[in-house]
Formats: sequence, C-alpha cells, structure tokens
Amino acid sequence: MRNYYKILPMILLGFVLFLSIGFSSFSSNLLIGDIKASVRPTKNIRVTKFYALEGSNDGNSAWEEYSAEKIVSNISLPNANSSVRYKVEVTNLDSATMMIESISGLPEGLTYELVDYELKDKICSNSDDTICTLGARRQFEIIIKYEDGADIIDDQIVGLDIKFSLYAYKVRFDANGGTGSMDSIDVKYNESATLPANTFTKEGFRFKNWNTAEDGSGTTYTNKQSIYNINTSGENEVVLYAQWEEYDGIYYPGLCIFNGQGNDVEGECAEGKHVDYIDTGIAPFSDENYQRNFVLKYTIVSVSDDSFNSSSRATIFNMLYEINNNALGKFPGSLMRVEGGKWLLQGSHGTGSDYTNKILFTKDDLLNKEFKLIRYNDGESIKLYYMIGNGGPYLLKDITNLSTTFDVPLTFGASTDYIDSDGDIFRYIIATLGDISFEFKPAGTTLEELAEKEIIPDEERIMNTVFSQHGVCTFNGANENITGDSCSLYHDYNYIDTDVRLFSSENLDYDFDVTFNIDSFVPGDQEENQVTLMNAFLERQGTGYGMLLRRARGSMELIIRDGNGLEKKVTLSASTTTSLRIIRVDKNICYSVNNGTLKYAISMENFAAPFSVPLTFGGSISKEQVPFRFIKGELSGMEIKLGKFNTDVQCNESMR
Repeated sequence: MRNYYKILPMILLGFVLFLSIGFSSFSSNLLIGDIKASVRPTKNIRVTKFYALEGSNDGNSAWEEYSAEKIVSNISLPNANSSVRYKVEVTNLDSATMMIESISGLPEGLTYELVDYELKDKICSNSDDTICTLGARRQFEIIIKYEDGADIIDDQIVGLDIKFSLYAYKVRFDANGGTGSMDSIDVKYNESATLPANTFTKEGFRFKNWNTAEDGSGTTYTNKQSIYNINTSGENEVVLYAQWEEYDGIYYPGLCIFNGQGNDVEGECAEGKHVDYIDTGIAPFSDENYQRNFVLKYTIVSVSDDSFNSSSRATIFNMLYEINNNALGKFPGSLMRVEGGKWLLQGSHGTGSDYTNKILFTKDDLLNKEFKLIRYNDGESIKLYYMIGNGGPYLLKDITNLSTTFDVPLTFGASTDYIDSDGDIFRYIIATLGDISFEFKPAGTTLEELAEKEIIPDEERIMNTVFSQHGVCTFNGANENITGDSCSLYHDYNYIDTDVRLFSSENLDYDFDVTFNIDSFVPGDQEENQVTLMNAFLERQGTGYGMLLRRARGSMELIIRDGNGLEKKVTLSASTTTSLRIIRVDKNICYSVNNGTLKYAISMENFAAPFSVPLTFGGSISKEQVPFRFIKGELSGMEIKLGKFNTDVQCNESMR
C-alpha cells in the first residue's frame, strides 16, 4: 500500500506532462524558445516562416494555410512577366544535418526559382555556414512565376510540397601512405551506397581494406563494399583510410580494358596513365627471380571477335624471351595469346628437343573462369603449372634446366620482342581482364598453398584436354600448307605438331585419350608409300616404337609397339574407317574404330624407354627429327586428353 501512494503521484505527473508537451508537439504551431513552428513536414525540421513579400513584380498572394505536408496560397499572376516572391525560413531541430530534398506541387505552367539556396544544400545558419545542427536557421526566397509560353491563369490556388531529408554527407578517401587520388562521394542517410574501387597504390604493398581509423583500429570496409549510415557522428564528412599489406608483386582489382595498339587501357588498372598495355616492371625469369615461386591470376571477362578470329597473334600476358636468332635457345619463359582462333598457353625452358609445351583452348574454355599460372620450386625441380577455375593444377612444363635467364618484363595486353637487346612492343589485344595479380611467394611455400586448394596426387589426376582442333583441316601433302577455315592456326604448316609428348618421362605414367576423325583421304601418287595420319612414334634404326596410324600399300595400319618386342598391328579398311580412338589406362592401350567397342591392344608395362617425340597429325617425325610422310586428305575432331581416367574406364586383356 505504501508503494501505491508513491507511484500514483508519478503517474499523475506523467499525465500532466503529456497534456502540456504531447499535445503541443502534435499541433501546427509549436513554440520552442523563439522558434515558432508553423509548418512541421518532419519531426526534425520545420518551416518557421513563410510569407509573401509585398509588391513582388505585380503578383499578389493571400496566404491560406500550412499543413504537415504542404504550403498553400492563393496567388494572382495577371501577366506573363508577373511573379510572387516568398520569404522562407527553415529551422533544424535535430543534431543531424538536414536538407531540402525537393520542392514540387506547382500547377502546370508555373515554375519556381530559389534565391540564396540550392536544393540539397545543407540547412545551416545564414550567418555561419558551419552551424548545421540543432537550431540552425536558413533563410532564402522562392519566386513563383510562369514558364515560358505558359497560358495566363489568374487567381489560383498554389500548393508547394517541400520534402526534407538528412543531408548527404561526404565520404573522403585517404591514401594513408600510398599515392594517387580519389574523389569523395556523397552518401545520403538512410540510403545504401557503394564504395568505389580503390585506385591508390603503395610500392611493395597491396590494398587490404578501408578503415575509419588511420591505424586500422576503427571500423573496416572492404573494397567496393555496400555501405549504409556509416556516419554516426553527425559530422559532414567521414574519412576512410586505406590499409596496406606487404605484397611482392602487382594487383589490379576490378576490370582492365585493353583497347588495342594506340588506344589507352581503361578500367581500374589504368591509374590515370596513357598506355595501351601494362608493363608490370617485374622480370620473373631474371637472375634474381628465376628460382622464386610465383602465382599469376586473372579472369578473361571478354575478348573481341576481331581479336579472336584474327589470323595474327594477340597477347594476354607475356614473359617469354623471344629470341629470333636462336642464339641462346628457343624462347624460354611463358605466355598466353590468341593464335589462329584459339587460346595458346606456352611454357618453355628454351633448350633441348622438347623445349616447349603448348596447350590450346577454345574461346569458351577460359571465358569468365579464373586462370592461374604457378611456378613451383620444390628444391629439386622448378615447374610451371596452370589452373582453370578450381581445376588443376596441371603441369605445363618442367623448366628446371632453363636455357638462360633474361630481363623480359611481365606484360599484359601485348608482348615484348627482344632482339639483340632492342625491345619493341607488339601483338596487342582487344580484351577485358578482371582482377589481375602477380605475386612472388616465399621459398618453402607448398604447391597446395600456391594453388590454394588440396592437391590431387599426379597418379590420381583427372583427365585434362591438352590439345583440341575440332574443325576440319585439309592436308595437301609435302609441298603445300594446310588449309581450311577452321584450321587457320596451321595454315603456315603442312602437318600439325600438337606439342604433346605422350611417351615422355613426364607423361609416361599418365592415362591418355586420343580421338580424331578421318573425313577423306586421297593417296594420289603416294599409293605405294607410307603416309602418316597420326604419329607418336620414335623412328630409329631397327624397330621403332610408340604408336602411329599410316596408309601403306592400299591399306590403313594402326601400329602400337612397346620397344621390347610387343606389337599390335591392326589392318583397317581405308575406305570405311572414319574415326579412331586410342586410350592408355594404367599402361594398357585400347583402341576403337568408328565409335565401336574398345578393344585391347598391348601392355606398356615393359616400355623400352621414354622419348619426347610429339604426337603429330598429317606427317611423321623422322629419326633425324625431320617431318616426312605427309598425307593428302581431311582430318577433324582431333583431341588429346591427359591425366587419369576414373575407375569405370576399363582397358585390359579381357577386352581382346
């Protein structure tokens, strides 16, 4: 009971306060100090004065009413040049900075003009523009007049809808030890905005994120993050400081748009420079860098049809030493370019008969997938690997025995050609790359860490397409080059060298899958001689070994030998054989003719010795490493896959 008597007076006091304050807060006239709020469009800001100035250009006004949404007046504009001028005072009753978002509601034919105020300006004190918070008053004038050519309508009711909102504060960006410039952005309260991509740079570092504190102890925002009401202090500006982390390489987040020779690169990687390609200034194969691990990453977002269909070569990236006089070897390093309508990825150590590997991809194989090139030094060997999306890493080339180190820089969008130490830029591309980065990684970094995924052991590696030429290629014999619209990559040659060495020491333990179609074959004057359709055969004195498909004395022969006495020779009909498939599974070789059932050929368990002769179409490689035995005819659907079949692919003696 005693507590009841204490609580009752408090309830009564609260009720009285509600009557005195609560009702007044909902009225159309509210007195706070010397501010009389006659109009209350929002709870935070009020039009405290609004009246017509006398003698305003022949126009007359009779004030009608204020409401919570609108200011209404009866005006008379008797001629086209007449107008009515109103004096306006706006008072801010909140700690946040406010503004007038818009003014609308005038009848057709009438317009307004603001004097001493622009829409979306801060509501600050006229006497001191820095006072923009509680109690700030802003005075200005609104002139209502006819639009040019409008009809005269005298004596009409005019309503003005004035929409207020919180002021759009600025977000300013600070390089925080970096270099470059970025424009501030205006961000409105209660509306989302997106931070622009960082364009600051800092040598030896890469951008990590933004932070409201210079030392990173404040609130963190990521690159291009969506933000909402990040200004909680009521200030007119929020400063975001770039945060950096050590980075031994280059990084261009966002898009790099390459527009070809003579046309500047656009996008986030341009950094205000007038250049038509990117020279990173990094020489991955120099004396200093040759043995260092690295990871190169980017995504091919688009490529122009002109670039991709061109018979000329156009470069995505280049760190290949182009030595035209062959004085120091055969082009060590790596590159990716468009050549003959296909992507060509090359890795080379620049010496020996198997100095280079080239992987071909169709246009769609790489579009919108992250490509990654990795150099991995495990202390005993140095190898190049590549990844597409999350596939891989696949071995591109063992470059342990590099023919020479060199200072060719890593470039994007064009190649550098070094001849007698003179450099020229060439092979420009029109393409868009996303999120380009190149980074050296510390010694001791594992391949798993470089690939950023768990590595499948080589013996469990899935099948990967390492050569593809699906269109028809017309072979014209020893004296004429290959023709065919879809085979433009090989128009300068009279046979196809796939650069895939199925029986080399690197690949001997892998499974393979070789397929191709025989569309036509014209022996001509070579009827009694051996001419080769497909060859992966080591020619040597005595009995060569490997596999080949040849036309000899009127029949087609598929020959597979292990070099230690085992041989499978299959005689095929030259007139009805239209396709062939040869696979190697766990060192057993099977074949299929015209999409028929796979048949067992021989075991390669006792294979004589690895060799580096590449698989070729339309000709053989002699023991002197000279092409010979050229065909006349058409082949298509040529594809080579290398890796490991899954367990449901069988090839064993039970399939004889």
